[in-house]
Amino acid sequence: LERCQQLQRLAAEEEAVLRASLPALELPKHDVIHVQTVKELRVRWPGYPRTNLAYSSDFAYAIQVIGGTGSAILKEIDGAGLEIVDRSMLCTSGSHLASSNCLGVIEKEDPLPGAVQWLVRPRVAGSVQIAVEDRKLVGSSRLTVSLHFLQATRIALGLRSPTALEHEEEEEEEEETTTTPPAALLCTGESLRLHVSVTAAGGLKLAKPTWPALRFKIYS
Repeated sequence: LERCQQLQRLAAEEEAVLRASLPALELPKHDVIHVQTVKELRVRWPGYPRTNLAYSSDFAYAIQVIGGTGSAILKEIDGAGLEIVDRSMLCTSGSHLASSNCLGVIEKEDPLPGAVQWLVRPRVAGSVQIAVEDRKLVGSSRLTVSLHFLQATRIALGLRSPTALEHEEEEEEEEETTTTPPAALLCTGESLRLHVSVTAAGGLKLAKPTWPALRFKIYS
């Protein structure tokens, strides 16, 4: 108040009015910024981390995003074309794909709790590039994922010993293509397991969780 009086050269009456008015004024409040820490965005799909998926226009594929603020959005930025479908378009337990105008669905066996999910249907076989972003997440950049919806051209079956099969499965994690498997040697008294692989043109292996889109089953 004294500094104000010196700068403004207040008269005694003006100073008295100012002193009487000050107690009724509220002090300015501090700005409060609410900050919430969240986990980084992660995108998952059936067959993750493999990106070669079995194609079918009769199936929807579940794309999941976990982390962020829960307000992530998905959009296609390049490719053959994806359609986001509503869950009401999925077949119920009593309906069948062959006779009903509904879609099958391929989802992760272990869905992520609290994930944001979209159901997408590829219009045609081919590659698509999608982007996921959370605009409310400060400092985050959008995630770009390339997925390939491919038509199966070959189904291979073979017998393998458990040891050999485990070794092959480890190699498959690092290799996306396959060649003609070697002939299996049958030995009496040895336990053998049936090995199945589904490939597209060029020997590209299709992710096993997406095989239901091909609508073939193996019975024992």
